Amino acid sequence: MSQQKRTIITLAVLALTLLGSISASAAEFRGMWVTRFEWPNSNQTTAKAKIDTIMTNLKDHGFNAVLFQMRGQGDVLYPSPYEPWSALLGGLGQNPGWDPMQYAINSAHSRGLEFHVYINTHVVWSSSSQTPPAHTTPEHPYWLYYNPSGNHDWTICDSAGTPVYYSSDNYCWCAPGVPSFQEWIRKVTMHVVNTYDVDGIHYDRIRVPANTYSYDPISNARRAGSGNPHSLDFKNWTRDQITRMLTDIYGSVMEVKPWVTMSCSPFGIYDRSRFAGYSGFTDGYDRWLQESQHWLEVGCMDAVVPMIYWDIPDPAPNFDILVQDWIDYRYGRHVYAGASAANYTFPELGNEITQTRTRGGQGFVPFSYGSVDAGEFDTFLNSYYSQSADTPSMSWKTNPTTGIIIGQVKNGSNPVTDAWVTRTGSSYVTLSAADGQYTILNVPPGTYTVSASKSGVGDGSVSGVSVTAGGVTRIDIALGVGPTSTPTQTPTATPTGQTPADIIIDNSNAGFSILAGSWSTGTSATDKYGADYRYNTCGTGADQVRWQGSIVTAGNYSVYCWYPQGTNRATDAPYTVYHAGGSQTFDVNQQAGGGQWNLLGTFAFNAGTCTIVLTDDGIDTSKVVMADAVRWAWSGPSGPTDTPTTAATNTPTRTPTSTPTNTPTVLTNTPTNTPTNTPTFTRTNTPTNTPTNTPSNTPSNTPTNTPTSAGTPADIIVDNSDTGYSSVGVDSSWLTASSATDKYGADYQYNTCGAGNDTATWQTSIPASGNYEVFVWYSAGSNRPKNAPYTVNYAGGSRMMRVNQEVNGGMWNSIGVFNFSTGSTSVVMTDAADSGEAIIADAVKWSWSTATILIDDNFTNAYTGWSTDWGTSTSYYVSSARAAMCNSTQNDLISGDLNTTGRSSITISFHYRDVGIDDGDDIFLQLYNGSSYANKFEVGITSPESTWHYYTTTINNSGGDAAYFRSNFRVKFEGTSIDSGEYLYIDDVRVTAK
Repeated sequence: MSQQKRTIITLAVLALTLLGSISASAAEFRGMWVTRFEWPNSNQTTAKAKIDTIMTNLKDHGFNAVLFQMRGQGDVLYPSPYEPWSALLGGLGQNPGWDPMQYAINSAHSRGLEFHVYINTHVVWSSSSQTPPAHTTPEHPYWLYYNPSGNHDWTICDSAGTPVYYSSDNYCWCAPGVPSFQEWIRKVTMHVVNTYDVDGIHYDRIRVPANTYSYDPISNARRAGSGNPHSLDFKNWTRDQITRMLTDIYGSVMEVKPWVTMSCSPFGIYDRSRFAGYSGFTDGYDRWLQESQHWLEVGCMDAVVPMIYWDIPDPAPNFDILVQDWIDYRYGRHVYAGASAANYTFPELGNEITQTRTRGGQGFVPFSYGSVDAGEFDTFLNSYYSQSADTPSMSWKTNPTTGIIIGQVKNGSNPVTDAWVTRTGSSYVTLSAADGQYTILNVPPGTYTVSASKSGVGDGSVSGVSVTAGGVTRIDIALGVGPTSTPTQTPTATPTGQTPADIIIDNSNAGFSILAGSWSTGTSATDKYGADYRYNTCGTGADQVRWQGSIVTAGNYSVYCWYPQGTNRATDAPYTVYHAGGSQTFDVNQQAGGGQWNLLGTFAFNAGTCTIVLTDDGIDTSKVVMADAVRWAWSGPSGPTDTPTTAATNTPTRTPTSTPTNTPTVLTNTPTNTPTNTPTFTRTNTPTNTPTNTPSNTPSNTPTNTPTSAGTPADIIVDNSDTGYSSVGVDSSWLTASSATDKYGADYQYNTCGAGNDTATWQTSIPASGNYEVFVWYSAGSNRPKNAPYTVNYAGGSRMMRVNQEVNGGMWNSIGVFNFSTGSTSVVMTDAADSGEAIIADAVKWSWSTATILIDDNFTNAYTGWSTDWGTSTSYYVSSARAAMCNSTQNDLISGDLNTTGRSSITISFHYRDVGIDDGDDIFLQLYNGSSYANKFEVGITSPESTWHYYTTTINNSGGDAAYFRSNFRVKFEGTSIDSGEYLYIDDVRVTAK
């Protein structure tokens, strides 16, 4: 039995060493990693003998704990109801006839060793040459959730949404933002904790394979919706998802066995920006999105075993510096230094043990057992582990000062995912998991009210919740049905892991867009959904709005609409629902039934995009059409037919004579055998890569420069079919096409990317001087360039902005806020982009903006307003005559004070290029919060070095980022990672605040 467990069970008083460095005989975690490749064998007798030899060898040489690997890649080395047997014991899915976990625990405990079960979390398979055999018992999770031809909810996706199956060490990695995956790891862990007498749970590969993952549909929907209550950006949200998963696991473990410890093996460098002059390798926080020191801070880890695989003589940061960094940020928890026995031997390992003790670390763990030879085991015993030691006690377990609240959020008998859960006395929002579980750690003793809310489901709260020090209080929360006071963000497409969650798109969500017309915003109606709604006067049907979500699981869904009612509302508001069998339009009487979900019908939907379009086509032109919210609710698996079941009050009354705008990609799975985007005329130099078909269509010839009733200049839209558009083909003519359904208007133009001699120009007249936000519209596709160059000509000069046309088609994409003078202006695109791709010229919009341009600097003049020792370059620049230049002798480029007080968002963008800098190095952008530079953004250096790359990021005035909205906000570019002979160039820095 472990010292920790004995202490908690008997409530004995533990004597602690308070002064001096840790001596060899003081309490110390003396662990050893044992991998899944070092003990299994298909012969039971041989495997058991190996286990006994390992445990005996560790005990006899002064060790007191073993981190023993039992889960590698979605398969396990013990009987599990969730995952199949590992092939390392004789064959994947083949029961070896014994329980290696129980045998190893008995072997360890009989020798006085703590047994910590070692589990890989975020990988599910590791061989690109073969997949696991299907139909094992249990089925391998690869086939359940990672199947390329089936359910692949867990698969990480790149920034274009493309699934990536083998990355980083040839593993299949799981997307950390998928609730069903998070719940799976918790189930796997809790089965071990409930079944076996383990002393600890130890996690490895608890990260992403790179900081560009994962843009999978489920994570995207949650990040844009109710799965992101604190409005975190991509990297911070991804880090936070791992933290939330660990929080739920920790609470579950503490509820049943509070003496069990949780630990993990994070990357040895937490944040490389802390080490001036360091270059090379990577770090856990920025590269792997692994906020492991924060796990100690929030209390979801008892200890970390950082993999500090650098020796003490190494250039900084070496072992000595890194172990100190971990100890400095342990937040009262334990640090057991991880070392590489494969790379280093004695006396280096001995020096690392000494440094760990001297600096206040609580233990030492080599990797791994198979790398330590007999002579080195003798050195451990004779020189460093000659006196026995207990594992160190954990005061937060033996003498706790806080408690835990845990429970489930349900709607009836159904678990609710992504409900926002709070307790009185704290503003932090806890999220409910796939099975409805929520966990709140570090709760001071007292009595609380715990509240939960989910848009479209309801609210619920429980008062009088009593929390004691060291106690785990379980409180389940039931949500009501009907309208509630909802959070500002509403859910989009969050699966529950069992029944798919409702998909709700409000007019304030990212899935809502105005496709044409001037739809006003209203707030006065008390029966609205959320904070506001949109409305328009009934007309010809040319003015349209769209709600677009993502169906995760194909099947039948009931479709609803929500609107505020009134006597001046349309009696025939036309909602068109696009489903697997086609589309259907329903006339809804908005004079009645307001403030509730009104059923349009039940339809079959394929997985993918789901769309509803509302137009202003009403019979009575004196009335208004209300556009508020829509909802898709799971109704069961699809039947043999796709015949809709409609509501009696909203029977379909219209069959569109022509296809309405914005038809989604998932209307049908039947191929048409029609060539996509074939030009209607021939030419001698046809592009080699014509655009492919993706969704959505909008009306052409939208009125421009029509003042609104408030006197603010109306949006100015120039489509490729308007008189303000022109194109010039020098190397290759621009072709006109119409087959892409996500075009703006009736058609668009395209060209093959080339030398930049072919241009497309959108020209207009600005009616009133001021700031305007410029948007571009294009049809997306896999054969589009990722760096389409749009040059905006404005009052201060010109600025070239690059756009990735592979994604975000069929919508307005902002390329920045600029100041314009009254009169003529233009946006010019050239074909100078990814060679051979089809660049799209469609529409451009200028929209009046109240944003303030805080910095618009192409460094033409001196470094006005900047604190810097950077040099200048007249050889490399984007759009002026010079750029800012950094090399190894320079440090930071810091702006002067910027006033962002009272603003809702800040956008920072810039161009960068490198000369001679190694791939994998980084530029660091930091923001000033009044006392320090924090919220670091990492911008990876990208090949080729001869190319200027564009970076932009936006932070919102919410949560922790609210500190950046102040009178002395600043931005800083770090140059500390630049080596001698390497150069970094920054140009076209822009900072705007809305």
